[in-house]
Amino acid sequence: MSRSRLSIIGAFVVGGVLLFAVGLFMIGDRRLLFTDQIQLTTEFSRVRGVAVGTSVRVAGMDAGEVVALAVPPGPGQRFRVTMRIREDLQHLVRTDSVVSILTDGLIGAVYLDVGGGTNEAPVAQPGSVIAGRDAIEFADLIEEGRDTFRTVTREVLDLKEDLSVGVKTLTETTRSANDLIESVGGDVKRITSAGADTTVAIEGLTNDVRRVVANLEAGRGTMGRLLTDDTLYKRIDQIAEHTQESARSMHRTAGEIEQAVRSFRAEDGPADRLRADTQEILGHVRETTERVAQSAEALQRHWLFRGFFTRRGFYDLRDVSVDEYRRGALETDDRIALRLWVDATGLFEVENGREVLSTAGRQRLASAMGSLLRYPRDSTLIVEGYALEGAPDVRFLRSETRAEIVRDYLQRRYRRPAALTGIMPMGSEGDNSPRGDGQWDGVALAIFVRGSAVAASHDEP
Repeated sequence: MSRSRLSIIGAFVVGGVLLFAVGLFMIGDRRLLFTDQIQLTTEFSRVRGVAVGTSVRVAGMDAGEVVALAVPPGPGQRFRVTMRIREDLQHLVRTDSVVSILTDGLIGAVYLDVGGGTNEAPVAQPGSVIAGRDAIEFADLIEEGRDTFRTVTREVLDLKEDLSVGVKTLTETTRSANDLIESVGGDVKRITSAGADTTVAIEGLTNDVRRVVANLEAGRGTMGRLLTDDTLYKRIDQIAEHTQESARSMHRTAGEIEQAVRSFRAEDGPADRLRADTQEILGHVRETTERVAQSAEALQRHWLFRGFFTRRGFYDLRDVSVDEYRRGALETDDRIALRLWVDATGLFEVENGREVLSTAGRQRLASAMGSLLRYPRDSTLIVEGYALEGAPDVRFLRSETRAEIVRDYLQRRYRRPAALTGIMPMGSEGDNSPRGDGQWDGVALAIFVRGSAVAASHDEP
């Protein structure tokens, strides 16, 4: 091979290598391979036309490209797009920037545009996730336009129907107006004729008024005499004077009454004396009542009358212990005890740290009393209190409190006599209770009834 040919081949090879190097440099420069870059991430529901290598712009300026596109694991999740942009444009990308999918013109290439964000937001750091805005699909616009066209078409059809109804209504209104004009024309003619007659009548009335005025001025007739004679005026003046005198007399009387009321209400006056006398009388009545009660209580304790009061059902429960009560101290051959057991569930509620009757508890007690009201009112009613929680002394005090609460409610609600309504704190032991274990938590209403009354209540239908 000649030297000239070798030179040509060498020059061709060197030129090809130079062209390859220049092309490689231009491609690398276009791909920003020789520029410092950072990676950012964004997410889209649909990546229309976006692929690895898609151009990325920041505020409209070429800034990088898409380097990765991660497919979501499920249909309800978003595509994750990783992009690389120039580091010298990082200060324009903020955490509130938004990435949008745009195209050059209508059918141009797809690119990602990163909005500049606001000055208040911090600069997005490498690896940050920036919010993405899905591209508006042309098919979606067409579908929305189609829906809008359908809506407009329906509105036009409805408007056409409304116009038809309006035209019909206007036609009927015009016809009614014509009929009204014709009718009013006849009425106007009749009114005109009646107006002429009214004018004639008014002229006659005017002449009559003139004659009456002339008679009044001349003093003729009753009204004329009243207007020309001053006797009536003098009488009215006398009546006014009498009225004023009566008013002055009433004013003096009112002053005397007010003075009497003041003296009645004055300190050490009749009112104070009456109040003191009333209080003294009430004190005597209260003292007499207390003495009668003490005498009655003494009679109940006297051996001569104790049997009588016992048979009548009068007991002093302070003298009856719980054990004596359990053994039937209040029961006799002719008087038996009937019990209704009411458990504490829902009967009480805690208010300000203490037990009170609940609304449901009042209803349950009313239902229980409905079965006891058929017995005579002179039957003794004992509210037995029971409690399971706490030490024996705590159970005793709690059962006593429960019995007092129920006793007070029954006395107010059913006006039970205080002498025939008592309490008995039973602790936790409830013989023959529905639990079956000799224990009870709640109350029991025990009414002591004569056997004849029990038989009579059973005979009632």
